[in-house]
Amino acid sequence: MSFAIIIGKVFSIPSAIITAKLLGPSLFGVLAILNLIIQYAGYTHMGLLQSLSRDVPIAYGKGDKREAKLIKDTVYTGFTILSAFAVLALWILFISGVTFKGVLDFPVLILISLILIANRVISFLKSYIKAEGKFMIIGRLNLIIKFFTPTLNIPAVLLFKLKGVLFALLLTEAISVAYCLIRLKKPKFHFRLKIRKTLQLLKTGSLIFINKISDGIFWSVDLMILTAMMSTSYVGLYSIAMSVMGVVLPFSQAINMTVYRKMMVDGGKFGVASKKHFRKYTEGLFACHLLFNSLALGFSILIYTVIIKTILIKYIDSLPIIIILGFGYMIYTSRLFLSFYLNITNQLGKRLVIILSALGLNAILDYFLIVKGYGLKGVAFACSFSFLLISVLIIGISFKQIYGTLKSAFSIIFKICSISAILMGIISAFSRWEVIEYTSRLGIYSKVLWGMADLTVKGFIFSLVCVGIYFLFFRKYQLYKELKPIISYAWYSFTNRLKKGKKAVYEGEYE
Repeated sequence: MSFAIIIGKVFSIPSAIITAKLLGPSLFGVLAILNLIIQYAGYTHMGLLQSLSRDVPIAYGKGDKREAKLIKDTVYTGFTILSAFAVLALWILFISGVTFKGVLDFPVLILISLILIANRVISFLKSYIKAEGKFMIIGRLNLIIKFFTPTLNIPAVLLFKLKGVLFALLLTEAISVAYCLIRLKKPKFHFRLKIRKTLQLLKTGSLIFINKISDGIFWSVDLMILTAMMSTSYVGLYSIAMSVMGVVLPFSQAINMTVYRKMMVDGGKFGVASKKHFRKYTEGLFACHLLFNSLALGFSILIYTVIIKTILIKYIDSLPIIIILGFGYMIYTSRLFLSFYLNITNQLGKRLVIILSALGLNAILDYFLIVKGYGLKGVAFACSFSFLLISVLIIGISFKQIYGTLKSAFSIIFKICSISAILMGIISAFSRWEVIEYTSRLGIYSKVLWGMADLTVKGFIFSLVCVGIYFLFFRKYQLYKELKPIISYAWYSFTNRLKKGKKAVYEGEYE
């Protein structure tokens, strides 16, 4: 399924480019603001959905089907009320004259309201599916949507611009709802308002919920402040930079899920009183994960640099923003395994305090730097610095507990920051220097063709430098020994798929 997610992500890139090209920075910024409204309206359940997917399986494990039914109905009731409140609040704001700098008009409000309702329904159904353990429904739905959305979005934005994108989003959500209802064979829920039970469920789900959304809030806080203090075109430029950072996670999702499960198993097998058995997740495997993320982020930035210089010319001012964010985000990926560690050892509270503190600092720095005239670069610096702060604190706490000293934490932090600075320095130089000149050529196709040639050379150089730096900084872990079985497995999987494909074609020809 992770392979499908990667393919879907790659397939969505042309759709994203066409959308950004046709909308331009200003309307692209408006789209980002509308997505932000939908995102925050979706937070009104305050953790009820997390309690549904957590507490129902526990009730089933105890053999208490009546309790499981009570939880489902209570969450359904509370979630419906809170979702209705979110839609009502949006209409009250609109009637009161709050249009988010003219972003909301009546037709857009209708579309956003319908999208929000469909989005809330599918969110509830997905949590219900997880609670019932029917994960294949979600897997197949994600696979369908990954391919369906770009196919629908491209003609929609070509014909109707912003409203076309919103209509495509509405249709996607509606199809998701219909698919889940059909596969679940019309599940039945009853309206049961149980205040005490609702509060109990909120208590168990709220902490999980806050930790889940805390990472994504960084981007949204930046967008909120930009919306309040700058024009929508600046929001659009920052949004395109954010989208470059978002490319990395899908490519490492399978690794993250596997490592998280193994750490959970180790935590159950050895307990969490002694932390030494977690050291293996801070050594060679940890370094390989960082190497993989650095390569993915570096290639993402290099690819988008060519796209912006050849196709999305209006977004050229986003290039420095991408590089500033890239420095912090490359460091930020280092906290993933250690965030798993804090979760498994029941230290989510510490992680939450760290993130909320950095979030507050990020907001203050955003405001101060915009007032001082640093604009988008100031906002990007504030976000990057906050990423650095979170990573340093999580690494420091985790390494201190695992190794019993801060010396190891200082060493790894120095290495990660140095590597990020070197790699982003190289990418910054690449963004200003063309190995093969392409931006001055006539014709879009000529520019893209020679731009891809330039990208190939730079990508090769970046790969060599990136791998060489990691092998040098983490030479004691002998990374080639960690990478050899991974590369062998990937190559075997690829060739095996290729052989099956050729066999199918061969058999088809002679049927």
